[in-house]
Amino acid sequence: MIYTFDELLAHAGHETETVYYGTEHQAVNVAIECVTCGCVLVDLCPGDTISKEMAEDAGGRSIAHVWHIVDVIDRAKERHINLSEQQAIEILESVDRGKDASIGINWDVIDTHTDIYLKEVSHG
Repeated sequence: MIYTFDELLAHAGHETETVYYGTEHQAVNVAIECVTCGCVLVDLCPGDTISKEMAEDAGGRSIAHVWHIVDVIDRAKERHINLSEQQAIEILESVDRGKDASIGINWDVIDTHTDIYLKEVSHG
């Protein structure tokens, strides 16, 4: 992904395309990609936003870590749990709603939300 004016300028005149990942009815990611050099220019998941403030914060004044449904699915597999993409989306949404800045998001948090989700689904 690119973060600066100069990085974007380097792609001027290149062929680009907007693509989505997921199913026809449930996109889990959308990206603007440079076809010419195979670089991802912009990459967003549901709930992500890009703002002027975020752009101005690039360059070491802020940090962020993005959790993706693949993280949730892979972690569940490590625990011998099979999740669908939709289930992983719902678990990530639960993590986001319940986030606690003093704890952060880590594997224990993902595991806890997965366990709660599965318990709620089984008691439906």
